[in-house]
Amino acid sequence: MMPARNVAPVITDTIASIKQQTYPHWELVFVDDGSTDDTVAVVSALAQQDPRIKIYPLPHGGRGRARNACIERMTGEFVAVCDADDISFPERFEKQVHYLRNHPEIGAVGSHWIPFAGAKPDPCGPIRKFPTSSPELRRAFSRQKMRFHNATVMLRRSLYAEHGGYNVELRRAQDYEFFSRLSRRGVYFSGLDEPLLYYRQESSIPSIAYFLENGMYMAYADRLLAGKVGSFAVFDRSVAGNFWRIYYRAKYVYFYFKMLALRAA
Repeated sequence: MMPARNVAPVITDTIASIKQQTYPHWELVFVDDGSTDDTVAVVSALAQQDPRIKIYPLPHGGRGRARNACIERMTGEFVAVCDADDISFPERFEKQVHYLRNHPEIGAVGSHWIPFAGAKPDPCGPIRKFPTSSPELRRAFSRQKMRFHNATVMLRRSLYAEHGGYNVELRRAQDYEFFSRLSRRGVYFSGLDEPLLYYRQESSIPSIAYFLENGMYMAYADRLLAGKVGSFAVFDRSVAGNFWRIYYRAKYVYFYFKMLALRAA
């Protein structure tokens, strides 16, 4: 699944990494979320060259809607989550399919990843590691921590039919709400102890606006997971929303100086 919007400068390299997979039995479901650049034209040209690439242009409706549109159009047993600006290792699909087929108790498997910025990834770049065992990942979700990298995940398509898709109201943190929901319902996750993805990060330190927005949507997602009702707009204006906004502003200060220290080390 590859939902996307305005990725014309990078999408050719991303799709090239899919075409280079050592596992040949794949279909790329590309849903365009109302791009205003040349994304549709670029992907359409690539689809004409390879019938495994299916493109579905839609009006802009947000990430959650685009992800759900991908799910509706899929037919395979497994779903590899592929962001439109990342680069998958050639053996990613093969290793993840092999793992899921040999571990029927696991619903989704991720991996480590290597961040990059600019045109090309660095194979010698720093490896970012997340927990790999099911108990560690379950504990992380129970502590309201997202320690499962959505962009590296392959999961069983049946999970969407059993538990629903992505919450369309969440502008951010859709992956956190989705995987937290599955974890609470008893789905087991795991991770391969190796990097299988180059993950594009244009900045190693996100802006406070991004950090705050992501944090607020995670807090709102936790309210939904706890069974509380109400729109994000209502939550954002509430006393609880103001509390979380203050909390994430303070947390950003700590995070910012921690990242500066790591960069200088």
